[in-house]
Order: sequence, then structure tokens, then C-alpha cells
Amino acid sequence: MIFNYIKNPSTLIKEESNGNSFWKNFPLLFFKLLAVIFVSGVVYSLISFILDPSSGFSFPDNYANNLKEYVNKMPLAYLWIILIGPAYEEITFRMGLNFERNSFVFSLFMVLFLVTGGTIFPAKFDSQYIVNLIFRVVPLMILYFTVGRKITQKHVSFLKERYYNQIVYLVAIVFSVLHLPNYFPFHLSQLSFYILIMSVFFYISMTLSYIRIKHGLAYAIVFHTSWNLFQMLISR
Repeated sequence: MIFNYIKNPSTLIKEESNGNSFWKNFPLLFFKLLAVIFVSGVVYSLISFILDPSSGFSFPDNYANNLKEYVNKMPLAYLWIILIGPAYEEITFRMGLNFERNSFVFSLFMVLFLVTGGTIFPAKFDSQYIVNLIFRVVPLMILYFTVGRKITQKHVSFLKERYYNQIVYLVAIVFSVLHLPNYFPFHLSQLSFYILIMSVFFYISMTLSYIRIKHGLAYAIVFHTSWNLFQMLISR
């Protein structure tokens, strides 16, 4: 199932169903995600302890501090984390994985917007945000009208046929990298921790891609929302 998909994403076929199979798979997918995180954490702790016994079995606490800071400065922070964020990220990263021209191009430009530091939900809506938004959106609009509009379904189908797996993996990698700042500031001494975080987010992204392809985008949003809600509950 999910592990076979990670090894070869192109083997997965979308199910035409009413969603019953998703709800049957939901607990197992959730448990596997928890198991992967638990095992990864144990392995990281053991390796860290062997290399530096004085570190004990602790993890860097950057995420908790960053989350607290984010909640304090961001209006409706929990609404964003639990509901808006998952929908936003699934549309951005995984809507295009059906390899239909319109959704593929839209996701592509949304990813470019995020990679360049863009956001549609700023912590503070002021003139500086407007200026930054303009400097990101205008070049992307120019790129779309000069290049993006020329992308056809034939081009997208070619990418699907030749580079399907690579694109799915690339989406997962970009998704993982863009979540790393949640655990900053970065220290070279914690490199192994960031490798762990990258691996975990890669698995999360592949799980969401699996759900998106097998069951549909709406179910990927549901799973993503459920996971973020679970994280918020255990972090309180």
C-alpha cells in the first residue's frame, strides 16, 4: 500500500468510490504515520546519545518556541493551522498530481509563489506586505502569460508519462524543505535532527499524495486537517 507507493508512485490507480475505502484506510494510514515518526525519533535519540551521551534523549525545542511565537502574532492562528493551511497546501502541492493541464499549471505557479517566499495569509497586512506581494505576483504573472499559457495537456501528459515518479518525489521534497523553517534556527550541530525532520515530512507528503491520487483531493485535505489537529492537541 503506502510503502509500495513510496517505492513506485506510478503504480497507484485512482479509486472511483464514494469514499468508504478512504475511511477504512484512514486509521491504518494515521497509525503508520505515527509509527514512522516514533521509530524515527527513537533511532535519532539513540544515535544522538551514542555520539554525545551528555545530550540525553532530548530533541531541539525550536518547534515549540516557534509555534508559540506564531500563535501570539498570527490572527486566527489555530484556524490557519488546522483548517485553512491544510487546504491551501493541498491545493498548492498536490492538486496538480492528477496531471490535468489547468490544475497542474495552477499548482506549479502556487509552488513557485511559495518558494519565492510568498504568502496569502500574512501575520500583518500592511504596505510592506502589499509591496512584497506585488514583487512576487507580477513576475509570476509575466511568466504565466509568456510561458504558462503555452503549456498544453500534451506537455503535461508527456511529463506524466516520462517523469511521473520524479515529479511526485520533487513535490514531496519541496513540501519538506518549506516546512523546515518551523524548526529554525538552524545549527550545524543539529544536522542529523534536520535530516530526521526532512525524512518525516517527506513521508507525510507521500502519504498525502497517496490519498490525493487514490481517493481525491478533498480526502487529502481531510487527512491533513486531522493530522494538524492531532499535532495541536498533543502540543498543548
